[in-house]
Amino acid sequence: AVVDGRHASFSRVCPGQEASKKGRHARQQSVFARVLEEHGMLEPGVTFIEVGSGTAGLSYHLCEVLEAQASFVLLDKIDHRSRAKSDYRIKHECQGYRRVKADIAEVTMADLVIHPGGELCAVAKHLCGGAVELFLRRCLWPAVETHPAALCVATCCHYLLEGEIVGEYAELASRCFGMPWTPAEVAQLIAVSQWATLD
Repeated sequence: AVVDGRHASFSRVCPGQEASKKGRHARQQSVFARVLEEHGMLEPGVTFIEVGSGTAGLSYHLCEVLEAQASFVLLDKIDHRSRAKSDYRIKHECQGYRRVKADIAEVTMADLVIHPGGELCAVAKHLCGGAVELFLRRCLWPAVETHPAALCVATCCHYLLEGEIVGEYAELASRCFGMPWTPAEVAQLIAVSQWATLD
């Protein structure tokens, strides 16, 4: 059963975290998993690319939900180390693993693909400012030509988006949804896409 928007696996994946200090992050990750599942993206065999992965908390959660039946690419410009347990689980028990230390502006899909032609799903729990647009242009759009690809992002720092970037989002949204979007409509979409609407 869905509780507060969480994925049905929450009690199995996060035992005892309901009231813990880490519980808020665990709940957000579980909501993320539920949204992925509702849109047919939480499937075994998918390669998840976590953009701005940090300590890989989201990837670890998805790994546990899928019982390691997926691959994970962790992309961040800073060298993070997650907990030993999660690092080991993702690296040694999942179907594929790669940690890429690079700026989004410099990375290419060749750096991120583990299984050529396989299904890709880019995910990010908090991706700041114009980083989503940059990742779409640099990586995801080129990948669509050769891979089934999807994107699920919970953005943050919306107030840092400049008018030019919002205009580019309108172009990307029009391409995604097959219908024209204006910058004003995209600005409204950005305003309602914060975690407050998911928690």
